[in-house]
Amino acid sequence: MRTMDSHNLYSKKSLRLFLGLACLLLFTAQSVSGQEACPPPPNYVGNPLSTPSITAAEVAANPTADNLSMFASAGRDYLLSITTQVELAYLSCLMRQEGGDWRSGGIFPIAVSVNQELAVNPQAPINMRILFHASHMAYGGRLVKPEIAGAILLAASSDLSSGGPVPGLGGHAVLYGPPPLVMLVGLDLQEPHLDPKITDSHYIPQVTAREVVDRASLKAFVNEAIHYITQLSEAHGFEAAQIARATLRDPNGPWISGPVYFFIFDPVQGYTIFHGAFPDRYEYRVTGTARDAVTGELILPQILAAAEQEGGGFVEYHFDNPDDDSDSAEIPKVTYARKHTYSISPPASGETPITFIIAAGFYPGAGTGSGIKMTRSCADRGIAASAVQTLEDIQPFVECAAEYLAEHGTEEARRAFNEDERWKHGPTYVFVDGIAESGTDSQTFVYPPDPSREGQLWGEAIDDYGTDLFYEAYRIMSLVDSGWLYYSFPNPATGREVPKASYVIEVDWDGSPAVIGAGLYARDLPGTCYPDEVSAAVLEAAPSPQTLREFVRCAAMMVESEGYFAKEELERNARWADGSNYVFVLDTMGNQLITGSPARMDGKAPHEWGSRGARKDQFGGRDLAAVADTFGEAHVYYRSYHPGTGAHEPKVGFLKRVDAQGVGVLVGGGYYVEPGYSASGPSCADNSVTAAGVRSQSDVKAFVECAAEYAMEHGTEEARRAFNEDERWKHGPTYVFVDGLEPSGEDAFAYVFPPDPAREGMPWGESIDGFGNDYYYELHRIMSLVDEGWIYYAFNNPATGREQPKSSYVIEVDWNGERAAIGAGIYAPDFPGACEPDEVNAAALRGNSDDQKLREFVNCAAMTVETSGYFAGPVLSNDPRWKQGPIYVFGTNAETGTSIFSGSESSFAGSGRFPELLFDGRDMIEAASIFGEGFWYYNFYNPATQQEEPKVAFVKLVRAEGVPLLVGSGHRPVLRRYRPERTGN
Repeated sequence: MRTMDSHNLYSKKSLRLFLGLACLLLFTAQSVSGQEACPPPPNYVGNPLSTPSITAAEVAANPTADNLSMFASAGRDYLLSITTQVELAYLSCLMRQEGGDWRSGGIFPIAVSVNQELAVNPQAPINMRILFHASHMAYGGRLVKPEIAGAILLAASSDLSSGGPVPGLGGHAVLYGPPPLVMLVGLDLQEPHLDPKITDSHYIPQVTAREVVDRASLKAFVNEAIHYITQLSEAHGFEAAQIARATLRDPNGPWISGPVYFFIFDPVQGYTIFHGAFPDRYEYRVTGTARDAVTGELILPQILAAAEQEGGGFVEYHFDNPDDDSDSAEIPKVTYARKHTYSISPPASGETPITFIIAAGFYPGAGTGSGIKMTRSCADRGIAASAVQTLEDIQPFVECAAEYLAEHGTEEARRAFNEDERWKHGPTYVFVDGIAESGTDSQTFVYPPDPSREGQLWGEAIDDYGTDLFYEAYRIMSLVDSGWLYYSFPNPATGREVPKASYVIEVDWDGSPAVIGAGLYARDLPGTCYPDEVSAAVLEAAPSPQTLREFVRCAAMMVESEGYFAKEELERNARWADGSNYVFVLDTMGNQLITGSPARMDGKAPHEWGSRGARKDQFGGRDLAAVADTFGEAHVYYRSYHPGTGAHEPKVGFLKRVDAQGVGVLVGGGYYVEPGYSASGPSCADNSVTAAGVRSQSDVKAFVECAAEYAMEHGTEEARRAFNEDERWKHGPTYVFVDGLEPSGEDAFAYVFPPDPAREGMPWGESIDGFGNDYYYELHRIMSLVDEGWIYYAFNNPATGREQPKSSYVIEVDWNGERAAIGAGIYAPDFPGACEPDEVNAAALRGNSDDQKLREFVNCAAMTVETSGYFAGPVLSNDPRWKQGPIYVFGTNAETGTSIFSGSESSFAGSGRFPELLFDGRDMIEAASIFGEGFWYYNFYNPATQQEEPKVAFVKLVRAEGVPLLVGSGHRPVLRRYRPERTGN
């Protein structure tokens, strides 16, 4: 056995190696293989242990227990002999070389760490982390599932000198240290062996990867990472390095977004120690030979020189974007590099300094052409005008238009926006207007409803909310780079001036600041719901999920405001009952309270869901009232008595939960399914989304429709491979599944299940969830009524490891001659039955703030007001869940503008005078009341800086004891600090 000093030596060197942080690789690996790809460190005199007594190829040819044991021991001994940081990088490079002495096929070394507390407490969690995986470098820092870790540790500790075979898994494990470390060979740890939860959520940078748009934000991003690692080291010691490796590469975390991520290399030899995006391609390769694609100069010396500057420095050069296969190599890239020395204290040894070059880069204008802050690229979420149906669709549509402008220039963009169907369909179109303080100075660049206005000034445009529309756009763009604009405007489809919500992004239009945008005239807003646009007759004439949703939502607003007094209106007014289409109201136990159904016996209407036997019988025991109560809104599919035919026929229903006079009720409606019915929307060419782009239920439906198209076009074998392996189809908790259609999980096969591919090809077994019946029975029941639709259930969320409400869209397909359903779903944290305090809270919003998380936070607070009324005020004002530093909840009376409650005393200073003080006269309280919700942009006092600063708030309209109340919260936008100020109009 080695001495304690040699054990401690390896502990120190392993920590040095795995403190490497990821960054955008700005140079490529040498195009050599084998030993030539691993040049020895300076003054290296050779190490006889670098050549194992038995090679990986020899073990692969004869994988006996003795050979595996000999190979594992050789790897352990070589690791323990290392004395310098660069020699450890050299060792890692050698072990990565396919066909070399240390790697051949499935034989290669994996090093893992074990919780140090096990030495004194056998009951402590194992917490086994991957330090080095010669075949899959991306697994570095990931935790191994406890049951797998237990088997590995049992094998390694079975013989302290040579270890032993891993029971049930194969391979050989040998223990060494301290701290407790294990060398593993012959067992290829894969994703199913690893804990799905990655992100360390205790530190969120003020500037995230997706917010890097210029040099200032890039520098702040790199400095935040250095600070993060310092804090992590202080809190976790030896474990910090491994936690950082996993966290900084987490695709759901704040440290990586598209072509923006970290890399680190040693300043002596030029080895890339860590790479956030392409670890298998670049880690432990020497990268000093890459040259600028235009000048031919070596890149590495430029980065080293920049890093040596006081506080780091910038370097600009030309290099291919590894995140974009379609770009040109002659694209400018900006990198910020900084040399930093960490002081670490490995177990059983003294304080040790360690130096790395840490850097990150971005491509100015990549994907946007003007530094626009995008939440996702058009490649992740592309949508045509014809597919825009909800407000959820508007933002990606505008982001795609902005990308098109950046890529093709103003002349082609103007032509396309005016002529191509992709960009205009009915009342949906792209507009571009100059940014100016008034419409009298704002030039129209693109306006498809009347192209003759292009090139002219708009003229003053005072709308229903009190100020010039163009001044409002100017005011918002002085605070943020993109956001929502709420106004009234003529609808070209109806000729009526109605409320319109548009998403706008600031762009450069031939040297002039401008906004590009598009909007929607939603028909089911509190300020719309016009009888000639939303009624039972309209639903009867054009039944569709969208028309039904609008019909129910408008009826629900009436029930919410009038309670049971809405009964006569809903049952007798022809607007709400026409032929077989009508409104009904249930309590949350499924009892019918109101119905416009013409099927009456002695003045009483039979229950909407059947009058024979228990109400749950129709759904096989599933409690769909509880489903609607949990999810807030839900589609339901069932058979109901059709008064026109006298038979029970398939029906598509929609339910919305509201609180009426303090009582939770379900407002619903439905339409009968005609033969040949299909709910299919636009093709994937017009409405596409990748797994990484899924944010909403609208995205889920488009994602599944694209997956179904892919399976039909490429066949089941290729589809199964793609759904399991390709990033397009799996990202975090979003993935495609394919299940057989059988009345029970005992007979339904799992054809595709990426979270655990080992289950594929086998029956699931009975799967009773929290809503009362077998999930597969419900899936089979729905697909016997319609070809595609929504299913609501409780399922394990791989991101959190616990069962949570999930809504999935499913489409029936043929899978090798068998009936099956292809689907995907979303775990939204702001369902009425979700809103978990550990997921939605002020601290989480403060740590990782964006508009989506702000909306979720406010939605959950609004539900508290709906259920508790004014009694929610003190809780929302003072409870730490709802108040953390600058994050707090407020409630404003929508009729008077008076602040009813707030977690900040400063809010009361503007009570009743919000339009004048915050929005330069624009009545955003009235606008939010008409739209039902909205984003507000304004300057507000920041107690942390004692200055007026830009703030983004989101508000939602609810009723508390009959009074309309705007519940809201806000956060401070980060990007504005880094965007240069406009110098003129």
